[in-house]
Amino acid sequence: FRVGMWLKSSITTDANDISFRDDDATDLTTPFDNVAISPLTADTWTYTSVAIGAPRLALRSYGFWMTDDFAGTTIKADSISALFDAGESAVNWTGSSADVTVAATAAAGTFIEGVAGLRCTFAETAAINDGCRRSGTAITIGPLTTVSMWVRSSIALNAGDLQWLDDGTAALASPEDTINLSAIPANTWTYVTLTAANSANKSTASYGLRQTVDKGAFTLDIDAIGKQISN
Repeated sequence: FRVGMWLKSSITTDANDISFRDDDATDLTTPFDNVAISPLTADTWTYTSVAIGAPRLALRSYGFWMTDDFAGTTIKADSISALFDAGESAVNWTGSSADVTVAATAAAGTFIEGVAGLRCTFAETAAINDGCRRSGTAITIGPLTTVSMWVRSSIALNAGDLQWLDDGTAALASPEDTINLSAIPANTWTYVTLTAANSANKSTASYGLRQTVDKGAFTLDIDAIGKQISN
């Protein structure tokens, strides 16, 4: 289970200088997890993620801990998200037709966090509303309504060319949320957040992305799909 976040420190830090903690008490005194955060460059927003234990269902506090005395340092945090799909495996992922395939990829540059990401390959013959989705055992994708993820397309996509969908039934047959994504430049990892108004604590049997315009042949990489627990 992973938590993703954006961090900015007023000083350059080394590994283990800052840790992420979570606890079922309100004061973080007996944390379940105390996980070192990767080094940060001074005054630079950096996306990072940490692997914690099994899904924590009764957390009452979480935050950041400094392991040394850095008087006067400020740490800023944004878009803290519990990842309900870290993109490490393509199990339960499929294309909506034979013209779209999905596979996990661990090649350099094809994922953002963890050890792999997901690649959806659209054939030239892929049609409008074709896409890739996860269908299987229903999961609760978390509280609140902001979904976050990283995406990268091999071609430039305009706002609305891609849509996010989530559904309480399999195969995205009757989605509760259908949300347009913003524009995505070609060959550039883009951090996306969107408001899926009906997704809070929903038992979700399927979710995914589809094209709303016939874009021809292209690949779409996806990683670190989560729900914001703090923005």
